[in-house]
Amino acid sequence: MATTITTAAAAAAEGGIPTSVLRLRGEQLVEEHSARRQETAPLDQEGRRSDREYRAPYDGPNPASWPEGRGVPHYRPLRRNEAATRPLGASTDQRIFVTLMMTGVFVLGRVHGAWTSTVGRVADLWEYPIGGQF
Repeated sequence: MATTITTAAAAAAEGGIPTSVLRLRGEQLVEEHSARRQETAPLDQEGRRSDREYRAPYDGPNPASWPEGRGVPHYRPLRRNEAATRPLGASTDQRIFVTLMMTGVFVLGRVHGAWTSTVGRVADLWEYPIGGQF
C-alpha cells in the first residue's frame, strides 16, 4: 500500500497523472471494445497486406537535384493523375464532406476575387477596423 501511495505521489509531483487515477473508470470498456479484438490483415511473403494494391517500385536513378545522404529515401516519382493513390476519404461520407468543404473554399476564393476586382476597389463596404487600428 505504501508503495502505491509513494508511486502515485511521485507521479503527481512530476506533473503526471497517477496510474491509479487513470484506471478509475472506463478500463473495462477499453478491454471490451471491438478494436481490441480486431485481427490484423493477412500479409504475404514480402510483408505487404493482401487487401491493398501496390505499384511497382521505381528502379530508375535518382535525379541530379535529389539529395544524397544518410536516411534520405530513394526517389519515387509522383503519379498525379491516379486518384486511387490520393483518396478523398475512407468512406462515402468522408468523401462528400471533403468535397463540399473544398468546393466552399474554392467558391469563397472566387467570390473574393470577383469582389476585389469590381466593387471592392471603389467601396469600402465590409471593411472594419480591427483591434487598435482605429
